[in-house]
Amino acid sequence: MGWRNGHTIKLRVIDFVNNNIYKVVINEETFETYFINIEVYNKYNRDKMANVNPYQFVYEYESWLDYLKWVYFIEKHNITIYDKPNGEIIFEDKDNASLRFKVVDMDGDWIKVHSPRFDGWTQWKDNEKILIFITETLYI
Repeated sequence: MGWRNGHTIKLRVIDFVNNNIYKVVINEETFETYFINIEVYNKYNRDKMANVNPYQFVYEYESWLDYLKWVYFIEKHNITIYDKPNGEIIFEDKDNASLRFKVVDMDGDWIKVHSPRFDGWTQWKDNEKILIFITETLYI
């Protein structure tokens, strides 16, 4: 959520109470949570954001899959790639500090990933702990 002029606050939604009340994580280290009430008229998704008044405070919602698909890149240290979630290992790199990849699908705690070196599934979170590093944009 945030102002369209560049100020953004991102919160991870972990539960829906109803259409307007959401339980969000406000501290990823301590897993502290709060409930927020969001008015329906301020909800937008990425496709509808172009038509929003640039000075209006808005809440932008995306599924994890949609979010992970549009980010610049994702990294994971000591990556293991499986043929399917909890399947057989098809690629493993324990020596590399991290490998970059793009997300193409999701199944619970698992994401299907693609890179020039591998295609397959890796675990992106373990219950509530996120195991990947996300880079949204790259400034040069």
